[in-house]
Formats: sequence, structure tokens, C-alpha cells
Amino acid sequence: MGDRNYRLYLYGSKLKGLNKFLLQGLHEGFVRKFSLQSCLLCLVSTLATPVMISAAPIVFDPATGELKIKVDAGSYGLLSLSLLLQSEDPLILQAQPETLSTLIGTVEGMATFNTTTSNLILPEVFVNGQAARRNVILKLTDQENFFFTQLSSGMAYSNFESAERDEQTSNATLNLSIPSCSIYAEIENTQYCSIIKDGLTREFYIYIPSSYSEYISPIPILFSLHGGGDYAEYNMRYSGFKEHADKDPFILIYPQGYFYGDKGTTGWNTESEGINDVAFIERIIDWVGGKYNAQLNEVYVTGFSNGGFMSYHLACNLSEKIAAIAPVAGLMGNYTYDTCSPLHPTPLIHIHGEQDKTISLGGSSYYRALEESRASAGVMTLWQVYNHCAEFSQELLYDDDDDRIILGVLNKWTNCLHRADINYWRIFNQGHEWDGPNDFDTSQTIWNFLRNFDLNGAKN
Repeated sequence: MGDRNYRLYLYGSKLKGLNKFLLQGLHEGFVRKFSLQSCLLCLVSTLATPVMISAAPIVFDPATGELKIKVDAGSYGLLSLSLLLQSEDPLILQAQPETLSTLIGTVEGMATFNTTTSNLILPEVFVNGQAARRNVILKLTDQENFFFTQLSSGMAYSNFESAERDEQTSNATLNLSIPSCSIYAEIENTQYCSIIKDGLTREFYIYIPSSYSEYISPIPILFSLHGGGDYAEYNMRYSGFKEHADKDPFILIYPQGYFYGDKGTTGWNTESEGINDVAFIERIIDWVGGKYNAQLNEVYVTGFSNGGFMSYHLACNLSEKIAAIAPVAGLMGNYTYDTCSPLHPTPLIHIHGEQDKTISLGGSSYYRALEESRASAGVMTLWQVYNHCAEFSQELLYDDDDDRIILGVLNKWTNCLHRADINYWRIFNQGHEWDGPNDFDTSQTIWNFLRNFDLNGAKN
């Protein structure tokens, strides 16, 4: 296995898949005939002969390709099982039902499985008796055959030395408020960084384009925020901004939302209490501005779903450092909407699928609708008022191959104070997704808009 990354992701398992797995593993050929209730009764009965808890809870054996884990599976109990390596590129493992057994108590450092998101979180993976990687995550890609595919590699303990250490004297204590960064081998010109903020270890990835130099004009910064239950490494893959950063240089930041153990998922906090994600983002901005040749007058934020909500939240609560935003499939939570008070007109581009059933354009009791209606003042109305926009127009988006097919509509508020325009796209045949089935390039559309603005509004 060598230096191969061991962070694993568990995709798409529904309760049906886990039920089948438990049934096969606990009583092959007998329990599978019965209901989930019978299966759980069988789980209870097996507690009389528990597996002994010993050694590290998550161990990988490179010689056999076996990953042994102890996992808290929520309502399904505490389990022990093995997965066998099937492929290295991409990294795929297959769970072995016959190895499934139950535990009588939790173990420090054991894995956790969320039955809603189907994420399996591996806090530490031990190899040859040593902690090799942390924060490994699996996703189940084939629930019939129990295949787990890697989407993200976590962090190797051997790479924890910070790029900042060269700037410290040998006798100085490392300042934990300074991000500790190391090379992220999976993507060139990328570093994985961690920082202690408010007593919590926070993480982010930074991509520096090949054309970057200290001798060119300062370049913009773009934050790309993942959605709820999502991960920064996955966002790096689907958002597609790296190619644009290479052509039109800007620094890319992919922050990692905090993992909420009680919910078993990741996300961004846009409420009044709890984890301070605004301060986390602000600390990254300050650090990047001090370390790189960055244009702090041109800091942009985009985000998908929950990341879109956070984009609006940052525009309201960190407007002195955010030039423009680009939410995708995310709206404004009630708290963000009710307390929003930006310091300057804020250009924004919003992209949303008409078929989005997860974050409805019409809003809900938790968040506001995109457009104003009899039931609720809309998100666009709020920003149109803040930006003092006077003119509204619409443009149709046509299919590149057939101009008789209309893919969506672009709504535009212009003649705004400081020319802080508002563009919001409604894509007809698109659901809760970054890029839908149409020929609509989300990342290119976003960057084409954002690059025209700085903290003072339109550049030209």
C-alpha cells in the first residue's frame, strides 16, 4: 500500500442496504427471512457472547488488504467487521458480512456510521502498529455488494509538520493560531492545512495556481464551501474551479465544515450560537493575506446548499472582507435574513434548479424564499434593497445545440449603488445539484461574474 491515502468515503447506503448487511452477517440463511425487528432482536440476543474489545479500533493490514473496524452504527448498535481491499485506483473495499459481530461497549477512537447520510467516519487508521491517518471517511457505492469507495484521503500523521515551522526558532513553541500546512499529494499545488480556532481543530485546503508569483499583481481569493454532510475534498472535485484558477489566476480555499458528532454530519453554522464559522473564515483570510501575494480587496465566497446559506451569512456578517458572493442551491436562513446588516452593497450571483426538492425556491419555515411572495419577503428583494438597484430585466438561456430549447432564465437587477449587480439564474431542468444535465457551466458562470467586482463594487 505504501504511501497510499486511506481516507475512505461511504456513499449512498440506505437503511435497506444496512438491513441486508446485518441480516447476512448475523445469521446467514436464517435471519434474512425475517423483518428488521427480528434482526434487531437477534442483535440483542448476541450480546450474551460479545466480542472482546482490545487493541486499536481501526486497523489496516497492508499484507492482506484487510481493514478491521469497530463502529458505532447508531440505532443498529456497536459492531465489529472487516473490509477487504478490492482495488487501489480508485480505492475500493468490500465489507465481509460473515465477520460482523456485536460489541458490549464503546471504544475510544471507534468509527461512527450515520444511517441518514451513510457516512462512515474513521477517526484514526492504524497500520503496522502506528497511527497512519486520521479523519478517514468511506461512502458505500454499491449497497448490494457492500463496496466502499474512497473519495477523500484524510491526513497522514507523517505529514503533520507545518510549513510554518521554518519560520519558528527551534526553541519556540508552535503558535497554534497559525495554520499548519503540508503538501496534499492528490492534487498538485495544493496544501492541507489545520488550525486551532476557539479550541477546535479546523481544516482547509488551499490551491495556488502554477502562474502564482510574488512579482505579479496581487491575485483574488475564492472560498468554495461544501454542502451539509459533505467534505472539502469532494467539493474540490465537483466544483471545477481549479481549471479557471489556472487560466485567470486566483487563490482557491476549500474550508472544511465542522463535524457535528450528535448529528453525525458536517456543516456550517449560520445561527447566533454555537461554532463560530465566521471567525474561522476570517482567520483564513487574514493568514492568506499575510502569507501570499493576495488582493484582499477581492475576496469572494461561493457555496453549495448549506455552503450557499453560509455564503449569504458571510456577506451579512463579514462584509468588510467579502467583495461578492455566489450561492448555489442555498438560500438565507431566518436568523441570517432577520439580522443581516452588510457594510456595503454586495454583488451576488445565485444559481438554483427549478426542480430542487431539497432547498425549495419557495422557502420553508426555516429559510426564506428566493423571490418575494404573499407569504414571505424574498432573498432577492432584501439584496435589491440593500444594493439600491433600480432596474430589472430577464434573459433566456438557450440550449447550445438547439436554440428552440430554453434551459433557464437569468434575472438581473442593475443600476445599483456602486454597480453592485444581482444576477440570479433559475435553471428549469435541474434539481439539488451543482451542475445539472444541461449545458450550463456553474463554475465558469460564477467566476465570469465575481471577477468583475471588489469591495468598492464594479471594478471598471
